Amino acid sequence: MKVYIGDYPNNHWSVERSKDWWVSRRHGVDYIFQMDESKYDWLDELFFRVTDLWQGVLNATINKLLKNRERKISVRIDPHDTWGMDTTLAYIILPMLKQLKTTKHGSPWVDDEDVPHLIKKKKRGKKKSDEEEDQHADAHERWDWVMDEMIWTFEQIVDPDEGRNNYYIPYEAGEEIDRAPFCFTNAETDETIYLWTEEEEREMGRYDPDLHKKYQERVNRGLRLFGKYYQGLWD
Repeated sequence: MKVYIGDYPNNHWSVERSKDWWVSRRHGVDYIFQMDESKYDWLDELFFRVTDLWQGVLNATINKLLKNRERKISVRIDPHDTWGMDTTLAYIILPMLKQLKTTKHGSPWVDDEDVPHLIKKKKRGKKKSDEEEDQHADAHERWDWVMDEMIWTFEQIVDPDEGRNNYYIPYEAGEEIDRAPFCFTNAETDETIYLWTEEEEREMGRYDPDLHKKYQERVNRGLRLFGKYYQGLWD
C-alpha cells in the first residue's frame, strides 16, 4: 500500500484576516464582526476601502485560477493489503483517532444510549433555556468516552496477541493446566495433537470464556460506535 493525501487546497485568497488584524490593533477586538461600524473613523474607512479593492483584484486573478484546484490524492493498494483488510485499515485508523482526540476543536452529538449512565446528558435546569443549555453541557465528555472506546477497539485489532491478556487468566503456582481446549485428535492415527506445548500454555494462561465474551462485546461496541459516528470524525 502507498497512500498520499495532500493538504486541503487553498481555493480562495481573502483579505478578511487583514481586516481582523487592523481592528485588533486599533480597537482591541479579535474579529471585524465584533466591531460597531459607527465607531469607525476616516482611517478605518480608508483601510477597508483599500482592502476591498485588493479583494476585487484577487477575485479577478488568482482566485479564478484556484477555483477549480483539487486536493492531491493517490492511493495504491497491493494484494497483501486485503489479506487481512480489517487489520490493515486498523493500522491507519488507530493513529488518526489518537491524533483527532488530541487536536479536535469540537464534538458531535452523542446519543444517551451509547454512553454509560454517569455521563448521560444532564438536565439540571428547570427553565427551558437552562434545559437547552444543559443538553450540550456534557457533549465533550460523552464524545471523549466514545473516542476512547474506538481507540481501545482498534488497539485490540492490531494487537499481535489478539487481546488474549483480556480473557486469559494467569495460572497459579502448581495449578494443573487444562489442555483440552487446545488439542485435537488425528482421525487416521487416533493421536492427540496439541497446538502448543505445556510451557506455552502455562505462559499464555487459562482461557476464560466469560471474559472472552465480555471482551468481544466491547470490541463489537467500539466497532458499532465507529460506524455510527463515522461522519462525526472531524477536527
